[in-house]
Amino acid sequence: MNHIRLFILISFLFLTSCVSVNLGGGKASKATDISYVAPKSSFDKIKNEGFDHAWQNPKNGNTIAFLSECRSKTDISMQLMEKESLEALENLKIIKSNLFEYNEREAKELLAEGQVDGIPVKIQLVLLKKNECNYTISFVGRKKFFYVDQGTFQTFLTEFKAP
Repeated sequence: MNHIRLFILISFLFLTSCVSVNLGGGKASKATDISYVAPKSSFDKIKNEGFDHAWQNPKNGNTIAFLSECRSKTDISMQLMEKESLEALENLKIIKSNLFEYNEREAKELLAEGQVDGIPVKIQLVLLKKNECNYTISFVGRKKFFYVDQGTFQTFLTEFKAP
């Protein structure tokens, strides 16, 4: 399968699922002062307005990205963040869901699989709420290539620091 098509599908997944919820609290803004180390080796930075930053492995289409949304008055639940992040997956199956401490806060880690436009995909998410900001850190790829780059994602998570 063409990796450009996979990128478009993955972008669609996030652009349709990471819609800001505005309940009168003003427009969401991006977090500042985030610290991270960009994935190295096989990942290239890609431009996508739906994310703060995103990188893709051009050999297999695996994508690492993060999105931050900061609001002054609106606070959405972790459950709603999860729903928004996964709603574009058809035949959704949650493989793993657990709470853990991350960046000095309680965070939620999810591993799920499903389909996007008939293509089997896996997604690993870390959802974090910290200092009036919501963070969605994601690793998405075709099911058969997912584990090729999962170590790179784990390293990215270790280096990611929300203010």
